[in-house]
Amino acid sequence: MRMELRHMRNEEKDYDNVRYRQQINYIQPINSKVLRESVVYAIASDELSFKSGTKVTGLSFFDNRLNLGAGYLFNDDIHVEVTYANQYLLRDEENQIVNVASLTVTFNNLFKNLNKKLHHKNEASSED
Repeated sequence: MRMELRHMRNEEKDYDNVRYRQQINYIQPINSKVLRESVVYAIASDELSFKSGTKVTGLSFFDNRLNLGAGYLFNDDIHVEVTYANQYLLRDEENQIVNVASLTVTFNNLFKNLNKKLHHKNEASSED
């Protein structure tokens, strides 16, 4: 969950918008019982957004986004996901449906791992 204070603008003027977002995620390993190295997994999530009304986003207070996809764990620190998102936006004039394909590469502990590798190289070169 998260709370956002958004500053937006249209042709007329600037607006502040408060938005509360609640998301539920489900991850299911496909070729293993647990998430670990070399595992393919399925992803499903649904996010509800509750917001204050503005002239930029419309006077509706609710949006919904559904995500479906798959991921692959190269190791504990690197994984890639391909997802499809369908977002339903309630608007004053006409409701909108947005379809998005997404490719996400995630690096966990990136700086920690880089620091370990650099520190290890420095120790190895000083021993020579």
